[in-house]
Amino acid sequence: MGDNVGGINILRSPKWGEIQAKFKPLLDAGDTTAYWKSVTNEFWETVNKPWLDDAIKRGDNFRFVSKPGRREGTVRHRGQGRAVRAR
Repeated sequence: MGDNVGGINILRSPKWGEIQAKFKPLLDAGDTTAYWKSVTNEFWETVNKPWLDDAIKRGDNFRFVSKPGRREGTVRHRGQGRAVRAR
């Protein structure tokens, strides 16, 4: 979403759904491994990495928070950019 001086910068992109649609033929062919590898690789290269590179260049501070061992602290992605808490 760009820089937000003095505020919080959050990565949110409509590209996730676009990239999923681009590689849907792999999924339709039953190759879920190639599908997810293609989707996540392209999302990293076109969205995540440029966003992180820009934040690093600006000198943004980063805060990483995760409790992967606790289900209530995780989210699952469903569809077009909607995340839901795991139950």
